[in-house]
Amino acid sequence: MAPSGTMRVVVYNQPGDASVLKVEERPIPTRGDGEILVKQYGTSVNPVDFKMRSSNKENLPKIPGGDISGIIEEVGSGSKFKKGDRVIGLAPWFWMSFKEGTYAEYVSAKEEWLAYCPKSLPLHEAGQVPLVSLTCWQAMSDWNIRPGSRVLVHAGSSGVGTWVLQTAKLRGAHVVATAGPKNQEFLKELGADETINYREQDFAEVYKDKPFDYIFDSVGGENTVKGYTKIINKSGAYTEIANNGTDQNRVKEYTEMGKKGEGAKYKFMIVEPNGKWMQEIADLIEQGKLKCVKDRSYDLFSQVREAHEFQETGRARGKVILEIIKE
Repeated sequence: MAPSGTMRVVVYNQPGDASVLKVEERPIPTRGDGEILVKQYGTSVNPVDFKMRSSNKENLPKIPGGDISGIIEEVGSGSKFKKGDRVIGLAPWFWMSFKEGTYAEYVSAKEEWLAYCPKSLPLHEAGQVPLVSLTCWQAMSDWNIRPGSRVLVHAGSSGVGTWVLQTAKLRGAHVVATAGPKNQEFLKELGADETINYREQDFAEVYKDKPFDYIFDSVGGENTVKGYTKIINKSGAYTEIANNGTDQNRVKEYTEMGKKGEGAKYKFMIVEPNGKWMQEIADLIEQGKLKCVKDRSYDLFSQVREAHEFQETGRARGKVILEIIKE
């Protein structure tokens, strides 16, 4: 029997700084057809969460978040999952098009979004995995990495950057990653072959004679995009993650250049749920081939403002976790 009554959620009613986030009571969601009711043990803060919170005026009030990590509370017949299974997954609700999100004690998610959580990973920490790892998988889905392929990862110490760096190395690439001075050694510990201190070095100048096959850019903007055509092979691919203020004219220009063969293939993307890929990632974590990088944890309902404020500093090394229930 499905639980009834109310649950706690974090919500904002208007855009603003972290002080607009507040805890409210909402009805526990009713499971729809093809959906699974999950009792949340954890979720996480992603940059999109505070960017939406600070500027989004659509579909308010809004519950932030897209990361799911918990135990199945109710599931329909015919599902591969059963009540009590530990699951993780990504919901698309982090984007401005949706009012609901995963900063909540319960979520009702589509089965195809979910995967079994690695046994070695506590559920209250597993909420750090879905959005960033699936962003990595989607970004690299059409990269034909071979041993020795050259890959540049901007913001290599960020939540998603740590996953792209590790995954590119796992596939045999030679990886160059950018970060500030305090994270240079950290990048090498994750497997980077070379590092760039973006505050002191111009990557476009350093690598003008050593072009890359693939470039991953979760930063966006002129500092990372400028000059990229000079340091990437025309047979390669450049993937940029959607950000507030992205120049859509530039996106269109680079996309057309790639289609015409005048430059590398260019992809501008927003991550989407994918349970199949989520399971591939979970299995690699369980096998010890990929590791989660946690910066710190906060309690969702008593410390969410502090969590957002820290994420906004840009100093997070890996992920900022929001715990709901300790497993």
